[in-house]
Amino acid sequence: MSVTNESHQPAADPHTRKAYYLGHFRRNREAILAAAGLGLDRPITGCPGWDVAGLTGHMGRVYTFWLKWVSERPRGFSREAMSEIAADRDVRLPGYTAWDQTGFPRDARPDGIVPFARHAGDELDAALVGLEPDEIVWTFIPPRQTGDFVFRRLAMETTIHRWDAEEAHGIAGRIDDALARDGIDEMLMQFREDPAYDVNRDRRHGQTILLREDGGAGRWLVSFDQSGITTAPSAGPADATVAGTASDLWLFIMGRRRPEDMRIDGDQSLAAAWGDLAGRF
Repeated sequence: MSVTNESHQPAADPHTRKAYYLGHFRRNREAILAAAGLGLDRPITGCPGWDVAGLTGHMGRVYTFWLKWVSERPRGFSREAMSEIAADRDVRLPGYTAWDQTGFPRDARPDGIVPFARHAGDELDAALVGLEPDEIVWTFIPPRQTGDFVFRRLAMETTIHRWDAEEAHGIAGRIDDALARDGIDEMLMQFREDPAYDVNRDRRHGQTILLREDGGAGRWLVSFDQSGITTAPSAGPADATVAGTASDLWLFIMGRRRPEDMRIDGDQSLAAAWGDLAGRF
């Protein structure tokens, strides 16, 4: 029942997709910086323990991570490369690594968080321009080592964290339906294929959860068993159905919407256990 994750991608042509995803990446990272400009102290409800400063610092972490692999492609993962990334962050923002490793505490914030995120994002943007969709570049998903994956992942991560930063200031709006559907596909792919989410197998016993879009065609039937997670674009029978807009469904599987924020039919406790079954972002 496992399916590919391209059913809601914006276009078949890879260069058109690149432009689409880069557009979202650019708009979202500017919006995160704008939210940081409204204040750094507001808590991020979707990332417990973080505030806007921590989220902004995290984005600098994301940008420097991908900058390494894009700039030095096709270099692969190694402890040496990860040590180089950490050292680079501490050059860009002295004290960053210690602050990150302790969970972004307010009393240990280094100075210059916003410029750190801005400059690292600018450098990554410039590097992405020269990356072809089919070029080999290391990623954390073994079967998906291409520029196309990187463009999509950056669009999705910056979208979710833009929503986080704006929600902290009470200004987050609904995510575009088409992007949200694609985001659900992309995250379900990660739950299936990223080794980091291959956890909690002992909790999976054939449970099924249907994600059903209100007012749209999005349907994702997700099955959990000890061999892994599978998905199908189907509205078939399920132990629990979680319904909402595409935006709310994406936010739900990302831990930003609570079960009580959604319409749930069937096993309510199963819907509430989504993060324990699929994994937590």
